Amino acid sequence: MTGICDVWLVGVGGQGVVSAAQTLAEGALRASVPVVVTEMHGMAQRGGAVEARVRLGSEHLCGPTQRPPEFVVALELLEALRVLPHLARYTRAIVDRHISPPPSASLRRLAVPSAAAIESELRQRLTEVAAVDAHAVAREVGIAGVAGVVLLGALCRHAALGVPTDAVRAAVGDRCPEAHRAGNLRAFDMGASWAAR
Repeated sequence: MTGICDVWLVGVGGQGVVSAAQTLAEGALRASVPVVVTEMHGMAQRGGAVEARVRLGSEHLCGPTQRPPEFVVALELLEALRVLPHLARYTRAIVDRHISPPPSASLRRLAVPSAAAIESELRQRLTEVAAVDAHAVAREVGIAGVAGVVLLGALCRHAALGVPTDAVRAAVGDRCPEAHRAGNLRAFDMGASWAAR
């Protein structure tokens, strides 16, 4: 890999944002790609925003900066909308079509945009948006918490990531319990297939 590639993973507490970032980093290490991971937790245990940034790249790697990322992986559509002002036209988005309205929206009776409206806004502002129904894949494989794995599969289809798909897939297999290994690997493969559509 030449140069540096930044990936932002965003979602809400309990969705597996940090786990997905750690899995991507482990895959990079398996492929001898230098990597740095930072995590930012808000009120994660109460459904608050969680963000992890993964920087992949050269041997002169330093911590993540404030420059827009090459990729954003959103485990929740409202979180993709939240970070949109910090993205560049070139940023590629891989998003789950799922919306988890924050508790404050119902308490304050705030309108929550529809999935279609959010996807439309993302497509207007970014060059490439892959909207994946990761929750449907999770239901199909029978494991509730695999949306992040599905989106990692979709992310790894991009050569610009600089991390071989097989390395991330192996990290997925190693990081999950034996009882869920086959389902997680299937979810990863289904995410990669979804992105190829």
